[in-house]
Amino acid sequence: MTILPVEPAHGDIQIQPTPSLTSSPSSAHTKTEKSSVGYSIRQARGTEDAAKISRLLTEVFTITFGHSCTPSELEKYLKDCLSIGPINEEILDPSSTWFLAISNKSKSKSKSKSESESESESDERKNEISKEEEEAEELLGIVQLIKGTRESCVTLPRPIELRRIYLSISAHGSGIASSLFQIAESHSIGLGYQSIWLGCWEDNPRGLRFYQKSGYQICGEHMFDIGGSVQRDVILQKML
Repeated sequence: MTILPVEPAHGDIQIQPTPSLTSSPSSAHTKTEKSSVGYSIRQARGTEDAAKISRLLTEVFTITFGHSCTPSELEKYLKDCLSIGPINEEILDPSSTWFLAISNKSKSKSKSKSESESESESDERKNEISKEEEEAEELLGIVQLIKGTRESCVTLPRPIELRRIYLSISAHGSGIASSLFQIAESHSIGLGYQSIWLGCWEDNPRGLRFYQKSGYQICGEHMFDIGGSVQRDVILQKML
């Protein structure tokens, strides 16, 4: 069983997926993927991404699931699981892989600023511009894979867990969720996994429809702890 508290892949319950990758899914684990709707997808770079991931997960989780527990339970869960410290630990964990959907619009604005500088700008100024580009990045969504976990109800061979998929409220209907799914699955195939599984909150019908439409089938359930509020997740699995 997965050790609790963990987070099910249920952050995108209002998405309306539309495929938008323009690169071959089979290359997703080796290069940045770009879409035609103004975003690119890259792997997390380490500690520097922890703060932006924490902000996104905290915002989406609070808006989407805050009503399902008490304020104190929510506060405890956000602190214990979604604050910068725990997220940073997960990014550094070798069993965990994160892919981030980043707005290209923010990058292009920063790039235009850097291109307007003279060719003789100092190395210090170049470093400042690089920092500004990082700060300008808008995180639109994430997907997280975990190696080495398995629920007893997961029966497909060589499974990998899709632990989280979260989408910014402003990015609903953009196709980012489908892009993140394609990257996660392609990356998993590249690592030699044959199947993938995830947990979805039972009161997340839109999410369940999306996962089932994407080829996932219900195989069981497990309990999910939100700061002391124990809730039921549906477990789904899929052959890759």
